[in-house]
Amino acid sequence: MSKKTKAICLNNFSSTATLANNEVSVPLGSQDTLNEKDYDPYEHRNVLHPNTYFGALVHLLKCSLGAGILAIPRAFKASGLAVGVIGTIFIGILCTYTIHILMVASLKMCKLTKKPALDFSETIFEIVKHGPKGCRKYARSAKIFVESGLLLSYYVGGIGSIFPLEKTMIKPQFLGCFGVLNVTMTLITIMYLCMGFFGYLAFGEVTEATITKNLPVEEVVAQVAKWCISLAVFFTFMLMFYVPIDITWRKISGHISEKRHNLSQFSLRTGIVIFATCIAIFAGEHLGPLIELVGAIFLSTLGLMVPAIMDTLINWDNLGCFYWKFWKNLVISIFGLFGAVAGSYYAILSMVNEES
Repeated sequence: MSKKTKAICLNNFSSTATLANNEVSVPLGSQDTLNEKDYDPYEHRNVLHPNTYFGALVHLLKCSLGAGILAIPRAFKASGLAVGVIGTIFIGILCTYTIHILMVASLKMCKLTKKPALDFSETIFEIVKHGPKGCRKYARSAKIFVESGLLLSYYVGGIGSIFPLEKTMIKPQFLGCFGVLNVTMTLITIMYLCMGFFGYLAFGEVTEATITKNLPVEEVVAQVAKWCISLAVFFTFMLMFYVPIDITWRKISGHISEKRHNLSQFSLRTGIVIFATCIAIFAGEHLGPLIELVGAIFLSTLGLMVPAIMDTLINWDNLGCFYWKFWKNLVISIFGLFGAVAGSYYAILSMVNEES
């Protein structure tokens, strides 16, 4: 007696399979879903010098703590102690959350595309490419926008360094309750709180735009502190350099002979350093407001609006009860837009006031 063989195709198939004669049913799902669950990006990462939990934490801390922390006491002066404390905690939580949803989306795209790691712009490209049909044609434009934003704002925030750091980890320790991201952002928020609170408490209404200007010139300890800050900014500048160099080099390396790669990289790095230095020289007293302007536009966009929009696209078919994910991301986007507009306005106003 011949046996009949039944073949079940899993592609785009969602039904049940009959096991024996007792009608036990199991969901099959689609082939893409099964493959996505089976693929673990961390198992496919070939990193020559992988980062440990502590190493990634320290690197992220160094990249995120820039010279901007020195201006926090001035922000507390403008807002007051109570609003400053609450606002700092709120912004810290919000930024942590938006980075978290962006990293979750990146890992999901890694599983979907079977790639061990994706950087910021690649993540955006894949999300838009696999998003709603009406958005897919804008995938490359979205990638270019993010890359341009990272190039322009690499020195005023550490968001561009998060993806390169996560790519160097071969264990899933970046996210989670006590993951690298949460612990680092908690420490950063505490440092910003302490600097803002005690800085304003010490100098009150005479708090300068940068707290170092309030330090007494005649005291040795104050001068040592200024030297330490200068050295910290100097070395942080080199760390931040990774992002623009990586983006630029990937764009031009294919057009350069391999035997000239070393010389070309050296020339590229030297050229960008000279370019950044020239901007600082010609900006003069406007350098602070200029950095604030770039930060207000691109950090509000890349740090708040882009993650919120991407979270909406990646969950387009599952926005939750009453579309709560959509409304939540809309509120975050509006908040980011408000920050960009308000920050730009006050940065430009500061430039105008310095001229007059």
